[in-house]
Amino acid sequence: SGNIYSISAPLYVMIMGGTLGNGQTPLQVVMNVATVGTTIAPASVKLTLWDSSGAQYVASPTSSEIRSDAPAQPQGSIRTTAYSWDTASAPIVASGFRFEFLASGPSMSLDAVRLDMLYVPAPGSIALAVIAALPGRRRRRG
Repeated sequence: SGNIYSISAPLYVMIMGGTLGNGQTPLQVVMNVATVGTTIAPASVKLTLWDSSGAQYVASPTSSEIRSDAPAQPQGSIRTTAYSWDTASAPIVASGFRFEFLASGPSMSLDAVRLDMLYVPAPGSIALAVIAALPGRRRRRG
């Protein structure tokens, strides 16, 4: 079916990536996860950010929200959950990230994951946006 599945043991998922030389830490991070069967163990959900020198910032979600939930046969549920982190106070400039979570038991199928990271635009791009929004001056003919 294209899903990642574990029938005999709790499924452990780790997603890693880099920030492509962005030079800043995201202000907010959101991970949406869709699963079928056993649900995610909430205490297992973690975000790790690290910088180019190897310093790490590890955090549990600031909040979580079940976006949809329906019974699944023969057991468990079809569930989409959003986990959010407020990372503005992270004491590092992130160059990489890792998300980790564990199923609460066997028989969880990972259907989809979406990661969203909110960054503050660089001052130069803000200035360009402001200039582009200014109305052009027209000459009046008299």
